[in-house]
Amino acid sequence: MLNAATVTYQYRPKSSASDAIDVTQLSFVGTSNISTETYGYGDGEGRVTSKTLTLTDRQFYPFATSYTYDSLDRVTDVLYPTEYGNGSTPPKVVHHNYDIASRLNSLTCDGQFFAANIAYNAASQTISLSVGTGTNQVNEAYSYNAQTGLLDSQTATVRVVVRQIEQGCAVARERAMRLKRKVRKLLSLAP
Repeated sequence: MLNAATVTYQYRPKSSASDAIDVTQLSFVGTSNISTETYGYGDGEGRVTSKTLTLTDRQFYPFATSYTYDSLDRVTDVLYPTEYGNGSTPPKVVHHNYDIASRLNSLTCDGQFFAANIAYNAASQTISLSVGTGTNQVNEAYSYNAQTGLLDSQTATVRVVVRQIEQGCAVARERAMRLKRKVRKLLSLAP
């Protein structure tokens, strides 16, 4: 049996007794010979604004994530870690939009919709949403058990581009007509 790695926790310190810092918030988590995680609280509100995960054997490639909040303490933007080894690709930005009840109503990544048109029932359970955009969009619908509130079913509908299907059918019809003409010609040449 292998011994588990030692995990060390450090919490935010107060520099003076009058500091309004929550000393129960993590500032560092270290797992010996595996990784370290550091947390930043840079907005003055005590919210996590950054998290950096560094693997011991890849110290020069930290996974730095940052968070931005709105005035209602909701995460609005998440800046994900740089993709190392992928050229000069900038970090991805995931943006959260909320409805008046503070429920997520759309999610974008680098300006492209990943989830949109999110609708809720009276219990704030998601009843429908659209995933993706354009010809690849999938519309999902959810229903819940009236007694337990648990999910009963989920259906997904893929948006079909009728024009492409019609064009494909027209091409297939043309090929069939050419084949039919060739067969007739061959039959007329037969003895």
